[in-house]
Amino acid sequence: MAAKQLQLTKSALSHQIGTLEEELGELLLVRARPRTYPTPAGLRLLTYIERIFGELSAIREEFNKSPEAELTGTLRIAGSNISIAYLYGDLIEAFVASNRSVNLIFHATERTDESVTQVLQRSVDVGFSVLPQTHPNLIVTPMVSVEQVFVVSRTHPLAKRRSVTLDQIREWPFVRFEEKTGQRMMSDFVFGSANGYPQVMAELNDVEYAKRLLRMELGAVALMPVFAVKREIEEGIMQGLRLTTGRIMQDGGLVHRADANLRVLDVFIQECVRLRGKKIRTLTLEHFDEPIFGAT
Repeated sequence: MAAKQLQLTKSALSHQIGTLEEELGELLLVRARPRTYPTPAGLRLLTYIERIFGELSAIREEFNKSPEAELTGTLRIAGSNISIAYLYGDLIEAFVASNRSVNLIFHATERTDESVTQVLQRSVDVGFSVLPQTHPNLIVTPMVSVEQVFVVSRTHPLAKRRSVTLDQIREWPFVRFEEKTGQRMMSDFVFGSANGYPQVMAELNDVEYAKRLLRMELGAVALMPVFAVKREIEEGIMQGLRLTTGRIMQDGGLVHRADANLRVLDVFIQECVRLRGKKIRTLTLEHFDEPIFGAT
């Protein structure tokens, strides 16, 4: 029966089993007519064989790129707390809803370069990062361009304005984000150098902490992405201020290794692009779709 299933003659199958027994130094089958049955060593070998074939099956499913195959496997994602909480969370949730068999593992990052580093080190498969990123081993998928605005409480003297100059901002204590975060990169760019900053009242890496300080009516100002303060601005709790010289924009998106070969990663990127649409999403004080990434 076994020889027929393997399309071998009985003698050929018997020869192969005999060769395997010699190689392992163990008797695998007891050949007693009218039946043949496995020895304890044969049963142990069968356990290993079943495990090996199970792993091979999992590998085939992981790398099966046929459209009709169910998407399985593990996807490791890196992103900062603010990016997942405010920007990309709904996008990931939409992917999960369509791919229940995928196992997601999240790596929270504190600094904007950590996602890129983890992708390059193969610690994760894909990362959400501030753009641009120019490393030759990376493929970048732009997703969004976000306006950064100066934020004050509704009772702040600057709250009556819609736009301000940097000199006017420098008159007030500043809530600054920690080094190597996306928000700090923008404030360093705007103020030019440490000498160009206003008096720094606090340095932190927590958006909710920053908003709480602003609501204390201490005269503080912070530079923040519009998606993090949209609700407070709409409810009149805070005021978003633009520089008189124009908008401050920051781009973000996905990064993954150019040599990555995971079907689950390919599908994730495709779904992100589909939800983004043909063009990257632009979020400003005047134009802010909700949800940010929806079906197109």
